[in-house]
Amino acid sequence: MRRRRQEKPPVDSEPPEWIWQYRRSDPQWRREGDAGPDNNWCTAEVKARQRWREARDAWLEERALVMSDMRGLRWDEFKRIRREEPHRILRHPDA
Repeated sequence: MRRRRQEKPPVDSEPPEWIWQYRRSDPQWRREGDAGPDNNWCTAEVKARQRWREARDAWLEERALVMSDMRGLRWDEFKRIRREEPHRILRHPDA
């Protein structure tokens, strides 16, 4: 008989609010100089969004959780997790 590997429980009971959506108005993702020498707001926006996504994915990985749009998670792997380990999928509370 195969033993199931014990998954470590989530560290926090509730995910932080910033996990669900990137907000332009949130200053925690902005850095001085992101706009580059041309002061391009689009470049600054892309860098801030990348920081948010990296932080979100790291938060999920620490807790062995997944979301469908995580970087590096193939769709077939997500479908397998949905089928075999549905407790690992972080779903929005309003969904």
